[in-house]
Amino acid sequence: MRLWDLGLKSLQTRLLLGAFLWIAAGLLVSGIAISGIFREHVAVQFHHELEDHLTELQGLSIVGSSGHLSILRPVSDPRFSASESGYYWEIRQSGLPVLRSESLAGRDLTVGGAHRMDVARRSVRIDPRREPFNFEVAGDKSELTVVMARFNRLLFTSLSVIAIGLFVAAAAQVGFGLHPLRRLRLALGDVRGGRAERLSDDFPTEVRPLVSDLNALIDAQADMIRRARSQAGNMGHALRTPLAILMAQARTLAANGHAEIAEAILVECRAMTRQVDYQVARARAAASRAGVGAHVIAALKVDEIISAMEKIWAERGLVYCNEVPRNLIVAVNSDDLGEILANLIDNAAKWAGHEIRLTGETVDHGVILTIEDDGPGIPIENRERAFCLGERLDQSKPGSGLGLAIVKDLVDLYGRNVSLTQSNLGGLKAVVTLPFESDRATGRPETDRLSVS
Repeated sequence: MRLWDLGLKSLQTRLLLGAFLWIAAGLLVSGIAISGIFREHVAVQFHHELEDHLTELQGLSIVGSSGHLSILRPVSDPRFSASESGYYWEIRQSGLPVLRSESLAGRDLTVGGAHRMDVARRSVRIDPRREPFNFEVAGDKSELTVVMARFNRLLFTSLSVIAIGLFVAAAAQVGFGLHPLRRLRLALGDVRGGRAERLSDDFPTEVRPLVSDLNALIDAQADMIRRARSQAGNMGHALRTPLAILMAQARTLAANGHAEIAEAILVECRAMTRQVDYQVARARAAASRAGVGAHVIAALKVDEIISAMEKIWAERGLVYCNEVPRNLIVAVNSDDLGEILANLIDNAAKWAGHEIRLTGETVDHGVILTIEDDGPGIPIENRERAFCLGERLDQSKPGSGLGLAIVKDLVDLYGRNVSLTQSNLGGLKAVVTLPFESDRATGRPETDRLSVS
């Protein structure tokens, strides 16, 4: 099973988890090994202590003229004089006790040693004609348990402090080591947000090849977009020219008395012209959508479109109110935003009685731009039809029926939406949602993209 199948998709998480596991395993094994070595050392020292007491007991033992064994004085360790102290000695001959320590309280060493005991033994033949004396010194191993418990507490407390220190150091090291990748992500966000054209070379040696490849990819994509937009424009021009010739010939036919044939040709030519304009707009928008660095200040683009509309509809005497905030940045290609606003404002200008108002705001899911007019509006049942290609709800007004269809396609290509509602001014209100700059910088997912065939 792969690591990312276990939810470890973060490189930082995997590095930290690996470091933590190795540190924990290493310190645990070290702690167990050190504890075992110390236990062995304490057990050996404990037995050597019993051997020393045995040597002292043997040195204090003498055999009198009567053949009886006695000791000159008590053993120096006072624990052999205290009852049930855990330290005992006994001297036997022929399996029978001859002398024993006061700590045994008159009992045999085998009886008094009900606890786990460590025993040092030595057989000494003082008189060759008699049986040897068996000297035994015993100590209760429970003292070793107490010593080991105290040592283990100190050991594992120390190792825990070391582990915390190593964990912090590992986290700092991983964070420091991955910092260039975070910088690279922010730098890419600047490129996507239009704040930079390319990535800088100020990265560690290991990351520079990746930066070079990304810069090459950015340059290649920018060149591809330029060529795609140019080819879309060239294709439109190449198709419009023969269509214009056909339409001119149709008018000539009409002037020569062939009105029916001329009208049929003109109808088809207009339909083809609408399709060409529509598909070229979509192709150029799709090329823009694939690019990086698309961003535009919405209010400035609105000012630009209003300036053009005031000339086109000068005779209407319309009032344009641009209330879009001056700091509102939209992550959309400038030409695409211009196409969207131009079509919506032009549509509002056709129907407005006196006033057109434009507003904008930032919400969680993007930027909302609204275009309102004080015209007659569109009935609810016809609002969806207004976005259909070539649909003209009122033949008395000039137009091709492409404007709102192109707007919808452009907005869809950016994964957002456009809708028509009732305006507070009494007419129609177009509400457009578009991505804002942080969408590009943070790589937020965008849905419902429309593919262009």
